[in-house]
Amino acid sequence: MEYEEILDQIIELRDAIYENVENDQIFKVKPQLDQIRELAEQMQDEDDTRRIIDKISVFDFLMELYGHTGRQRLSNECCYRCIELSRRLMDQDNRVYEPARDYYRSYIANRLLLDGDTSEDLEDELYQYFNQEGLDLRETTLEYFATAPRHDPVEDSEEYLNVIDAVSEKLYEALEEHKEEEDFPERYIQLKKKILKEDYGIDWKSPQEYNEENQ
Repeated sequence: MEYEEILDQIIELRDAIYENVENDQIFKVKPQLDQIRELAEQMQDEDDTRRIIDKISVFDFLMELYGHTGRQRLSNECCYRCIELSRRLMDQDNRVYEPARDYYRSYIANRLLLDGDTSEDLEDELYQYFNQEGLDLRETTLEYFATAPRHDPVEDSEEYLNVIDAVSEKLYEALEEHKEEEDFPERYIQLKKKILKEDYGIDWKSPQEYNEENQ
């Protein structure tokens, strides 16, 4: 498939995703994101700066939307693809590609939040591309997110991720007409807990509950 054809398909899928998100139908998004990811890997950039930046933009979009669907590991995989592509730009041009700092920051933060990983393996490349500023970036990111609120680790389990779209669809069907009501957030949380427990045998804590129990 030609490069422009791939881009056209990605744009069409992206627009469909935005429409689903706008309509609160996030449960429809995962297959579309997976299609975009497959297409992105087919993009032949041929070391062309413009095409590499195009590819970074696609993985940046995937990073954001996988995160929005609660799939933090997939989000972080796409974040690292942004880092890999950013490094290619910096190697080619022998200058800093400014968005790379934010990708490293997000990647380091997510590794810490997901697994308690402090990203020591990134020190050499951070110094290579940003000198002491890169090492400081890692330290300040770890310090800031060390006390950041966490989500229930069950959200990263395969068991949870396999059913979350079905759960989201049930929540949408049950609560769509009530989303403007004052008690909607609490109703949403309580119904989500009920569906996960009764339909799938999964015990889940809301962020507030989890962080209160693990302070």
